[in-house]
Order: sequence, then structure tokens, then C-alpha cells
Amino acid sequence: MKPSRAKIAIVGGGAGGLLASLWLGELKSVEIFEQNSSVGKKLLATGNGRCNITHVSASERDYFGESPSFAKEALERFGFPEFEAFCRSIGLYLSVREDGRCYPASNEAKSVLYALEESARERGVKVHLDSLVGGLRRVKGAFELELSSGERLGGYEAVILATGSNAAPQLGGGEKGYSIAQSLGHTIAPLYPSLVQLHLDSPLLSRLAGVKCEGRARLWVLGKPVQEEEGDLLFTSYGISGFAILDLSQAASLALLLGQKAEIELDIAPIFTQKALQESLQNLRQSSPNRSILSILGGFISPKIAQAILKSLRIDPSLSLKGLAPKEIESILGRMKSWRFPITKTHGFKHAEVSGGGVRTSEIDPHTMESKRVKGLYIIGEMLDIVGKRGGYNLAFAWASAYLAARSLLTR
Repeated sequence: MKPSRAKIAIVGGGAGGLLASLWLGELKSVEIFEQNSSVGKKLLATGNGRCNITHVSASERDYFGESPSFAKEALERFGFPEFEAFCRSIGLYLSVREDGRCYPASNEAKSVLYALEESARERGVKVHLDSLVGGLRRVKGAFELELSSGERLGGYEAVILATGSNAAPQLGGGEKGYSIAQSLGHTIAPLYPSLVQLHLDSPLLSRLAGVKCEGRARLWVLGKPVQEEEGDLLFTSYGISGFAILDLSQAASLALLLGQKAEIELDIAPIFTQKALQESLQNLRQSSPNRSILSILGGFISPKIAQAILKSLRIDPSLSLKGLAPKEIESILGRMKSWRFPITKTHGFKHAEVSGGGVRTSEIDPHTMESKRVKGLYIIGEMLDIVGKRGGYNLAFAWASAYLAARSLLTR
């Protein structure tokens, strides 16, 4: 009789949990415990359903946390070449964009999930759906899981915690993974939303809601500029969104968590220098002196934004260009190039793509993802205090950390 294979429990059927199960499935008895009615729910929502699956040049410089260098070995050992080879081995082909972002060739997240799920099934991985793990403990040298139903399952040689963060609770995000880690002696770096919209303090938001433009956003913290991004800006009834804002949101959210004053400075006419704008208005003052300032500004920026700027400066939009004082023109141009809003809060974990904070990386072995506190316990992906930039970086770390955990278990 052949000896039974060692049992491994993976708590969480997201990206990292599924990949780890594929590496382990052929040599170990692997069981995934997923709280949702299907695996990969959040994976299906990434990239607006297209799944920005990784980034070709992800390195520790693209991550934040108490110690971003923690991600270095995982990203080097399971970088893009290794990940692409793995994808090909399960029949998943990738499309790489000029900016380094990577998507499935089908341009659909479902292709990624199907490939992972079917490959796991082929390797004999057992998936328990609607199975929320409420507790985890050591019993006679093995791990025992307690499900929210009260059922206890034991005899697991090792456990991989891959529950993700508390971002997007509507997709299964929550703090249960953190509480399990804490119950086993781990500490949690404060959690905060990242890749998230920002709330602003301004009476003009109702006028601007729904307006989208290309612009430049600069984040100020404690009166100092800390980050600048260019891209689309989307004004909302509560504040502002858009890719440029999401790219700034990690630093903004962390500053708010620390109780620091944070502001957003917007340049809503980034293709023009202030000097070019001045020269253009001077020329128009000669050629079209009787046109209203609102009409003139509409040639450079959205009329709704122009109206809001004039309102903020208490300038009558019907005034002709020739009727404006030089100081009023200077104020208008200054606001177009530098418009500041206080940030009051983020739009919260429900709307965040990922979460900052998490299990402190000082308590995890960066070579294996094994806990330094509990032998046989592995913690991967977004549960850790590692959060990446927008553009496939967070999935890149999820894949890489899952790989290290699986390889470590295979060589035990």
C-alpha cells in the first residue's frame, strides 16, 4: 500500500491560492477552502474584467510597506519569464502591452480563472466552496481548521493563508485572515485602502460631478509635494477619481491614516504652459475682445471646469475678456495650472482595489513565505504588508509569493 500524501490546506481560492495549489497538487493532497460560492471572484473583476495579470518589470521598487525589499526575492525567483512559462504550461497565453502591462491573450479574466481552476481539478485539488475558515490551531503536531459552520477538519501538515485583504468586501474581502494570523502570534501593520478614489473638501463638487479630463495631479503632505502623476481625472459628487488619482492614493491614504494634512493640486491644462496660456489670451484679447471669458476658457478646458474655476474666483462668466483686470486673468491661469483641494478621506475599502498594511513582513521568511512564529504556516499575497502600484503589480506579487510557498513545501 502506498503511503498517503501529506495534506496541505490553502485558505482562500484567489489568485495566489490557486497558483500554489497547482504546484503542490501533483505531490501533495491539497484542499482549498473558499468562503464564496466560487473561486477567483476578485480575479474576475481585475482590470475591468480583462485581468491585468502581471507586469513584465515588477521589482521591489514598485511596492510599499514597512519593508518593500521583502518582495525582492519572490519577484526575482518567479518573475515574468517564469510566470509566462507557467501560464503556457496550463494553456494560458499572454498579451504584453507597450507599457509592460500584461493581459490574457483573450483579453478576458475568465480565461485566467478557467485555466487555473481546470488545471487544479486535473491535479486532484479538492475545493471546498462556501467554507469560511473561522479558526486555525495546532493539534498534535498538525493543523486543525474550524469552519464557520462549526465543523473541524484536522491532520494538515501545513497551511497557506491566502485570504487576501479587506479591500472589496463585496467580492469576499475581509479581515478574517488577519484575525487568524493574529491568533497564531502575528501582528498586523495598520490597514488602509489603496488604489482608491479620494474625497475632497469643496462646495464646487456638485458642479463638477461626472466631468472627466486629462490632467496632472500632485499630492502634498504636510505642506510638501510628495508625488506627481499624469493621466485622466474624473470629478465625482464626493471628490475625485481617475487613474492619476488611483496612482496617488496609496501615499494619500497612508498620510490620512497617520493623521497628516493632505491636499491634491490639479493642473487641468497640462498640455499648455502658463506662459503659452498667457500669450494665447493676449492674442485673443486683440482678436476677440468681446467674447465672454467662459467662452474663451472653453477653448482650453471643459466648460464645466471653467465655470467652477470662475465661481471659485467670484468672476462673472459673462464678462468679456477685455473687461477683466490683469490680476483676474492671472488668477484664472493660476487656478488652471494649480488648483488645490484638501483631502478629507478615501472612498473606503469597499471601493479600493487593494489594501495597504497587513501581516508584518519581519515575521515572515522572504525566501519561503513561511511564518517565523509558527512552523508550517505560510502567508502570501495581499495578506502581507506589501502593496503594489496600479498596473498588475499586486497580482505579480501574489503569483510570486505563492510560488515560493509552494516550492518550499515541496522540498520539506
